[in-house]
Order: sequence, then structure tokens, then C-alpha cells
Amino acid sequence: MVPGRSCDGCVVCCVVPPVKSPEFSKTSGVACQHCDTAAGCAIYATRPNVCREFLCGWRSLPFLDDRWKPEACGLLVLPDKNDIPLDFERRVGLAIIAFRARGDLQHRFVVEMLAGLVAGKAPVFLSVPGPPGFDFAKTLLNPLLDQAVEARDGQRIEAVLTSTYDRLAGGSFRPLPA
Repeated sequence: MVPGRSCDGCVVCCVVPPVKSPEFSKTSGVACQHCDTAAGCAIYATRPNVCREFLCGWRSLPFLDDRWKPEACGLLVLPDKNDIPLDFERRVGLAIIAFRARGDLQHRFVVEMLAGLVAGKAPVFLSVPGPPGFDFAKTLLNPLLDQAVEARDGQRIEAVLTSTYDRLAGGSFRPLPA
């Protein structure tokens, strides 16, 4: 956990991702039954362990500055251990969930951070939430961004990010298992 960072009313994790645990479940894209979107978790002091243990990337990764707070930037950053291709030395990547709008991927700090991660050979995924109750559409960004990053072409990186967002958002989403 990064010292000095707190949710402070941010409820993105209470709405965007699905939660499935023995003690608590909720579907994607729907606010948790205990979520007060104006104030945060109504049962924060007694929240389930799955919620206690959850930290978004902004709360847990010191290299993400305050611009990366999910409610501010429209992007939820999470560690991702799934779907890492074998040719990556790093076995944990980052999932960037663009939950609000494609324009959230066009900020200079986002383009620069993603370029740095791709240049550093960190697996980076872009995900777009489907309708409530559906899984996220997801793709590995590294092979899509490699050439633009190598050329240090910020405009091309931005174009790849927005076209990838559009492709994911327009695709078919799988219903989450019950």
C-alpha cells in the first residue's frame, strides 16, 4: 500500500469489477449493495475480507501518481497474472480497465506510462467492461504498441489505444458464470 493514499470516496472497485468469493459476490458493472456512490462503503469497518484485501494499482503502485486515481482518470489499474504469454519474463502484468470512455486513454500521462511499460517489457492489457453481468473484453497491448513505442511516436500510440478500445467495446462480451 502506498502511504497517504486512501479510497476517500472513490467507489470504482465497488461498481466496475465482478467479485466472486465465498463470503461475498456481485456482478460486473453494478454497484455493491453496500455502496453509497456519494460516500463510499456503508460497511467499511466490517467489509468482507475480499474487499479488505483489494487494492487497486493507484493504492498499491508508487509509480502511479495522483492522476491515476480511478475516479479521476477513468482507468482502473490492476495486477494481472492471467493470460501472460510465455515469452514474457515477468509473470505479472498490469490490466488497464478503461471503464468510462475512450478519451481517458488519450491523456499524455497515460500514453507515456503505457509506452514505458511496453518498452520495459512488462505485460500490459487493455480491458473494456461489457454490459452489467458480462466479462470484460481484453487484449494484450504489447504487440500492438511495440513499433509505435520503439519509434517514440506518441500520436501513433494514442491512435492504437483508441482504435483498440473501439474494437474491444464493439466486440461480443461473454456472460459471467453464475
